[in-house]
Amino acid sequence: MTMITRGRVRAFLAIALICAPPGMASAGEREVVRAKFEPPDGKTMVLIGCDWSDGFKQYKHLTGDTPAGGVFWYEFNGDTDFFWHNARGVVGENGVLHVNFNLVSNTGGSLKPYLEGKKDAEIKKIGEAFKAWGHPLLVTIGTECDFPGNKGYTSQQFIAVYRKIRKMWEGLGVMNVAYVVHFIGNAGNPRWTSYYPGDDLVDWVAFSFYWFDKDLPHVREIARIARKHRKPVMIAESGPLNGEARSWEDWHGPFLKHASSLGVKAICYNNWREPPVDRAFHNSAFDRLPRPVAEAWGRAMEAPSFLHASPALYATLGAQAQAVARPADGPEMDEAGGEMISVRRVSLSLSQEGDCLLSVDTRGEVPPIDDPQGKPATIAGLPNAKVTLEEDGTHRVVYSFGDVATTADFAGLNGSLMPIDGLSIDKTAGTLLLTPILVGKGPVKKSSFSFPRYQKAPLSATIDFEKFDNYTVFLTLKFAEGLLQVRVSPRHPGWEQDGSRLGATFTPIVNKRAGKESVMLEGRLEPEKLAEYAFHVPADPSILGQRSELNVH
Repeated sequence: MTMITRGRVRAFLAIALICAPPGMASAGEREVVRAKFEPPDGKTMVLIGCDWSDGFKQYKHLTGDTPAGGVFWYEFNGDTDFFWHNARGVVGENGVLHVNFNLVSNTGGSLKPYLEGKKDAEIKKIGEAFKAWGHPLLVTIGTECDFPGNKGYTSQQFIAVYRKIRKMWEGLGVMNVAYVVHFIGNAGNPRWTSYYPGDDLVDWVAFSFYWFDKDLPHVREIARIARKHRKPVMIAESGPLNGEARSWEDWHGPFLKHASSLGVKAICYNNWREPPVDRAFHNSAFDRLPRPVAEAWGRAMEAPSFLHASPALYATLGAQAQAVARPADGPEMDEAGGEMISVRRVSLSLSQEGDCLLSVDTRGEVPPIDDPQGKPATIAGLPNAKVTLEEDGTHRVVYSFGDVATTADFAGLNGSLMPIDGLSIDKTAGTLLLTPILVGKGPVKKSSFSFPRYQKAPLSATIDFEKFDNYTVFLTLKFAEGLLQVRVSPRHPGWEQDGSRLGATFTPIVNKRAGKESVMLEGRLEPEKLAEYAFHVPADPSILGQRSELNVH
């Protein structure tokens, strides 16, 4: 069986709005010196952010607007894949990307690893990626740096880390970054001004803006002080809370009016669909809002004050894109500069005792699977499969779309009966394409393949790929009381933002509720190699003796 699979990808996008600050003199009265990548007076950048892989596409489809770029949240973990995905795959070479770095977790943390040099290698690697990209970047060092919950560091420590990171990147010759300081945007920390790194280190001043009545007095003060320091103002985070945007006047209309009155020059809108942390923002994605709201937003973006991604955008911002570095020779490289990995075969075997063997083959020439040695057999309900009874008493079941001109047995494809939406099937070429496509005007569906009959251990499953060099494939065995899942990812942009490319987990199911997940395997793939991994499933043999359902998605 041959298939091409593309899984769904988490990508963060954002919106930036720009209006001239009140009372600013015109160019005819005096010369105006703009900050780095600051739009001209009376112009507004539009960036869309914090969503999954199709969020950018859905935003354009629903609003008719082409934003100037996107925003995503990042960490100093040494993995640049997620950055390259957002830079190339989401924003592109005519847009602006706002990279918002979390220095600590949402529950707080210490900055000592940065101050003691333990993060230097990660900082350098990301800086080199920024330099290689060469296009304009707005970079926040420390999301909501004055957040009251960040008890693990002082304002002096934050400024020291901010300065260190900027100076390290400047030492690498990174010239395409405008540096942003981002405040929480409410009066939760009365000492917020103590977190300001200094005019020599800051290009933009930003704040979060969600609650108008509660936040407005404080963000006005931030904007006033920013203008006093001659810094452009950005709304770094924004979006309606759950249930607050039933109509245009509930949130989006007043929001744009407030943004204009504050004189901001960039607005980042959280196009949030399934946020990983705070469910309060569940309905801020435009495809989750009433359609008239999205259409009204699109009409508002048609105003000449808003900038959009275009070949002329960089010149408008006073920026000049540099050539993107590419390797000149050597092995085939991906767009992030790493050696290309292409998975050709994945095999998983499970014994009745819970012993697993995972085999992943990334060699260009994969040996063919041995022909069945057993006697021809049949399994009720599987007329289109080649079934043999092997010497060990197990049945071997093989499906090939090259030999079988029907998908009737695969009623579980994408969770629905034929016809199958969101899938493209080529039966004659022997290829099953699990490629998510847009179905009507709705969101992209996650494509999946389900083996149509339950099986018991011992069992094994082998999948051959014609081409699999990006995204992630999941192979899942679902028991009544547990879930065994293997993921293989030759280059998934930002899998949990840790760069992992291979893993296996088991999750017990008790009373139809998922229990604590056990991680049995975590690692990286290597090119041109047959790698085998043995591990044991931490489950009672009685659970693994149950019938299981095989799914691939």
